[in-house]
Amino acid sequence: NSLVIPEYATHAALTALLALHGNWKVALLGAPLLLFHAKQVAEGKHRLDNTSIFDEMAKHRRSAEIRLACYLVMLFSYVCRYVSDIALFFSTICSASRCVSFRVSTTTRMRCVQRHV
Repeated sequence: NSLVIPEYATHAALTALLALHGNWKVALLGAPLLLFHAKQVAEGKHRLDNTSIFDEMAKHRRSAEIRLACYLVMLFSYVCRYVSDIALFFSTICSASRCVSFRVSTTTRMRCVQRHV
């Protein structure tokens, strides 16, 4: 019960940051879960009663499975977005300096290898 509100707040902050940054598709992907969390808090159902938890186990389990699926879809979309942004960044650098490939030097900095014509 002590981790429910921080989980909801973290998800709300992340969705708000994505929306403010202009990542509307990813922010809208998290919106249904954000609305579900808001509904849970508004109705007071975000806290679990440990005396009646076993009577309502199927309902809570189903809710947890749906939340887990939503979080996994969002994680996958975040990783895909991150990888595509990195690829776009390096392709922009590479096309600007006319390089063929990237090589990692001994100081682990990326440097561009110039094309020899």
